[in-house]
Amino acid sequence: MKEIEFKDLKNYNDSNSVVLCGIIPDCEPADVEEFFHKTGFTTESKKVTELRHLSDNVKGDEGRSDILVIMSEEGSCNPFVRIQLSQGGPSIKWTSDFIDNYKQDYISGNEI
Repeated sequence: MKEIEFKDLKNYNDSNSVVLCGIIPDCEPADVEEFFHKTGFTTESKKVTELRHLSDNVKGDEGRSDILVIMSEEGSCNPFVRIQLSQGGPSIKWTSDFIDNYKQDYISGNEI
């Protein structure tokens, strides 16, 4: 899986990406896409094109494990499903919310 620094999240928006929080970086785009489709988070036409592990955690391997999910097309994801999926386990964050709420956890967070 490719890596991305926190500061580069500014190149993405809430209609073409989300962040999976607390995920071990060994999942595949097809698995995430299938999960999103089955749960109704995205429509069948919206494809997961790439996953990128956020690499510049201030605690290194002992810190957060978050993955940027990049999707094929602009368009909304179901906000109600996102809330349901975020209950009691790893959560799905809008990219903009993730940037605002977790920048202190990343070395390049002060560059946004």
